[in-house]
Amino acid sequence: MQQLIRRIKGAISEKINAVEIDVETESLASLSFTHPAHRATVLIIAEHGDARQEVATLAVFVLIDDWLDVQKDIGAVTRLLQLNTALMSCAIGVVRLNDDELATALCRRIPVDDVDPTTVLDLIEGMVWEYANAAGFIEAAQMAAVAEA
Repeated sequence: MQQLIRRIKGAISEKINAVEIDVETESLASLSFTHPAHRATVLIIAEHGDARQEVATLAVFVLIDDWLDVQKDIGAVTRLLQLNTALMSCAIGVVRLNDDELATALCRRIPVDDVDPTTVLDLIEGMVWEYANAAGFIEAAQMAAVAEA
């Protein structure tokens, strides 16, 4: 897991400087960074399988909102979670960061055997683009640009 995370860090570091390896154990390794274009925190976790999950996997989380802020508006929660039916390459879920923090995140898990470290950043970009498109942000930006012209 450590070697995979180090290879992913190397590939991402070619475009984004502040990538930090957060955890390195025999069965778990992770890294994180703030995406400079999207201002989203990205967590990537590689872990060996266990009794529930026999395959080693890479989990990618793109933190898009503080869950407690979203939770204050049940309509916002409903709209956000309804996007799960529209998203194909990822899902929206609630991720526990520590004892005090929950975050709304785009989530994707893939077997480590299918991971090409050089394409992980493209995978993240695809997740963000798909979310922005499904949520209507891209259409709204295009309409605003047309209105300004």
